[in-house]
Amino acid sequence: MEQEEGTTLLRKRLPPHAVGDATIAVLAEQRRKGWPGDLVTWGDLGTLDAVGRRSGFYDLHPSLHVLDAHIRLLNALEQDTRFEKFLFRCVDSNGVRERWVRAFRLRTL
Repeated sequence: MEQEEGTTLLRKRLPPHAVGDATIAVLAEQRRKGWPGDLVTWGDLGTLDAVGRRSGFYDLHPSLHVLDAHIRLLNALEQDTRFEKFLFRCVDSNGVRERWVRAFRLRTL
């Protein structure tokens, strides 16, 4: 980006709860469709893409690789106190490879 003399570059940011609000809306929409919409995990491509579109994140960062975008969306959920973080165990179909991924669930009041 070029910068005019005497001006400063501003980082493109969303409002603080934009990702959390979008996640709540996407999960509610999934529940209305009959899906088990109660958590968001790494690798949940459809949900994370819907959150990125609804929150405006993809509009601010159109050239960001999709996996990097998903990492940033999960990082934003980690900062939002309305969500609780836990680790979710994933095993491949052969049962050979195992990994733990971040997952977020809306806190119940």
